[in-house]
Amino acid sequence: MHSVRRPVVAGRFYPSSAGALEREVKNYLSFAHALSEQPVAALCPHAGIQYSGGTAGRLMGALPTIPDTVILLGPNHTGLGLPVAVDSHDAWETPLGTVAVHTALRDRLISLGPEWIAADAEAHRREHSLEVQLPFLQCRRNDFRILPICLGFHDYTPAAELAHLLIQVADELCGSNYIIIASTDMSHFHPQETALRLDHEALEPFLEMNPEKAWDTVVSRDISMCGVIPAVCALSAALLAGATRARLIHYATSMEASGDASSVVGYASMVFSA
Repeated sequence: MHSVRRPVVAGRFYPSSAGALEREVKNYLSFAHALSEQPVAALCPHAGIQYSGGTAGRLMGALPTIPDTVILLGPNHTGLGLPVAVDSHDAWETPLGTVAVHTALRDRLISLGPEWIAADAEAHRREHSLEVQLPFLQCRRNDFRILPICLGFHDYTPAAELAHLLIQVADELCGSNYIIIASTDMSHFHPQETALRLDHEALEPFLEMNPEKAWDTVVSRDISMCGVIPAVCALSAALLAGATRARLIHYATSMEASGDASSVVGYASMVFSA
């Protein structure tokens, strides 16, 4: 039976009206400057669209193409489900339509991987970090497939192991026609000046293409980067796929939308390219 994950944050994180959503997303996409190269992987924020839409749109609009397959890695904010939850639905829905899940890629990843990589819809049931990426992708292309993976563990070693498996199965089933997008916000609820300092510290090792240093920096400095595991996994995978350089696309904080500098959330978008 064909199963569809219905949107759970429409009307909260982004407009529930298709027309309003498309207009807002296309406005944010229009801020982008096109990249000359097709990235292997990217980092993209996941807050309410009024806060992080400019940073997300500058990334999604800069991609030369949206590949046939988009592997989405996001953190688990809810605590529901398994630590490595590959969504078990056949498709995801937003107000802009449905996006098919690459079920063959999912099945291959689970069959090759250890038992801690499993199909699980529960982790995705109330999670927003991957859902909010879809309208940006849908406004660029309407026939791509996704592999949504929610990550609820906090350890570098399985992130690196998952990266190896993702590249193995993606190369096998997708050739080079895929991108890995890690969904993450940066530091949370610091004064603006503190957020700028912490986020610079967190982003620097990603720009240096050093995933282990990125992990160590975020953990040792206690930086509240919610998607550090997806981000480290995406960078590790990008290196395995031949990426040699990183580029920061855009950085902002919630102060730009709220006007409140006393307690902000940081947002960054970045690409990893060969």
